[in-house]
Amino acid sequence: MIVYGDVERVEPAGELIERLRRLLEQAAGAKGLARHALFATLLIEAGCLAQGFADRAMECEGADLPSPEEDAALDLAVAVGRALLASWDGGFADEIPLPAWPEALAGTAPDLALRLKLPEGYAFYALYPESYALAARRSGLGHETRIVGIRSIGTSLAAIVAAALGTGRPETVRPVGHPFGRSLQPTPARADRLLPAPGALALVDEGPGLSGSSFGAVADWLEARGVPENRLHVFPSHAGDLGPQASDGHRARWARLQRHLVPSDMVLRLGEALPRPVTWAADLIGHPVAPVKDVCGGAWRSERRFSETPPTQAHQERIKLLVRTGSGAWLLKFIGLGEEGARKADLARCLADAALTPAVVGLRHGFIVERWHGDASPIDGIGKDALVAHLARYLGFRARSLRPGPRGASLGTLAAMVVHNSEQAGLDDLSSAHRRALAGAAQLKRSVYPVTIDGRLQPWEWLLTPGGQILKTDAVDHHCAHDLIGCQDIAWDVAGAAVEFSLDGTDRERLRAGVATVANREVDPALVAFYEPCYLAFQLGSFTMADQALSGWPDEAQRLNAHANRYRDRLSR
Repeated sequence: MIVYGDVERVEPAGELIERLRRLLEQAAGAKGLARHALFATLLIEAGCLAQGFADRAMECEGADLPSPEEDAALDLAVAVGRALLASWDGGFADEIPLPAWPEALAGTAPDLALRLKLPEGYAFYALYPESYALAARRSGLGHETRIVGIRSIGTSLAAIVAAALGTGRPETVRPVGHPFGRSLQPTPARADRLLPAPGALALVDEGPGLSGSSFGAVADWLEARGVPENRLHVFPSHAGDLGPQASDGHRARWARLQRHLVPSDMVLRLGEALPRPVTWAADLIGHPVAPVKDVCGGAWRSERRFSETPPTQAHQERIKLLVRTGSGAWLLKFIGLGEEGARKADLARCLADAALTPAVVGLRHGFIVERWHGDASPIDGIGKDALVAHLARYLGFRARSLRPGPRGASLGTLAAMVVHNSEQAGLDDLSSAHRRALAGAAQLKRSVYPVTIDGRLQPWEWLLTPGGQILKTDAVDHHCAHDLIGCQDIAWDVAGAAVEFSLDGTDRERLRAGVATVANREVDPALVAFYEPCYLAFQLGSFTMADQALSGWPDEAQRLNAHANRYRDRLSR
């Protein structure tokens, strides 16, 4: 199934460098946890700058090579990593000195376009760079270790490992080729810097994922040039094995390699009575008066009175903590570190100020703090007229008031997804019909105005308060999730709402027209019609893959499979 996609943006180097300068200025005036969070943002953005320079040089050369610009950005990332680690060690003390600005960046062409990959672990999976620093300290490795970061996120992670070990600037590489069979293509200049004098080599990245081929590609290249396996050390983000698409050779070597890991769960103390995010938010909400409850992985369902238990894609849920204090009940949810978390927090505040989502009181180092409505109920019993009117107001507000995030898949890509996922679902006899129906995508391009869609319209995502207010939950993540959809025309959400709430033709038209009125622009009915099979095919793929991923939890897998079949049946019609 086609579901996933990389999130990236193109940005002039000068704009990113200027943003880094501003972040340093903000850090100079900040204190405590706020200052620490700015150091984390600086680390992430400096890593993105280094990745952008390295990938641009690679694109121009046709092979991986170092550049003075990448080196300068990496020097900044390591310096920021030292400040971040000193702040962590000192309990967010204010006297941590600011890193020096690398003057080597001054000569960078400001209009140089850099293609920047979103570091997914920081944005989606609560991967904290502090965990890699702690793993490095526990590794027993010395300052002579050669550190190799695997781009993209491995760039900044390698910098924090270098800061913890006291080594010099790390090296970075970009494995290329098929996702399950990557290889390295370094220039001689890069190769010379990858092959050190005898000593340890540390390979740093998040993952491994479905195949572990990125780690495997670097290890293959090094071993082919005489580096013995016992000199290789890996810094992954989880303790699991390689995924199901790994080669036998990579799987066997992974089992033998020396791995160094401190899970972010331990950094956040999620298994303890008082998790760190709760202490970070104490100035906003007070201290707990009852045990903190982990409501991730579908546990939130026990807090609601659902007539039928909804499914959950537990392996992809963000960390969520339910905290009850003297000031009420609060939800602390991970929404992203750095600029990504700040952007989503601004979005959440905008929606909350419009009384469309729960109230937001702050952001604390990746965790948003919002009001928990424990007395709210699902919206099963609400009448269709009231439902359609609210959906129109909510979606129209998003279309009118929210600035777009990362641009999503093209209409052509979405059409190809429909055909592919249909075939994978056994709807081969309809593939030619799909192709004909979707062939008009090019003519619809002029109707597309990408906005920050909701992207998750299922009924269990909505609440009805005792006072009759309808609130949308989980409203800030899915326009920029780890999938290919991204920002689309609001017609995507109109089609999604029509599917999820089984709206008939009359109600669909009322919703479309209502959204257009609130948004103050036309919503093309032909685009809504085009998006509907796309929405169904995407949800079919998403729920099918979740069903496979959670096959060890039969009750959950059964619920996921039932919903996948529902989308399949709708798509077949």
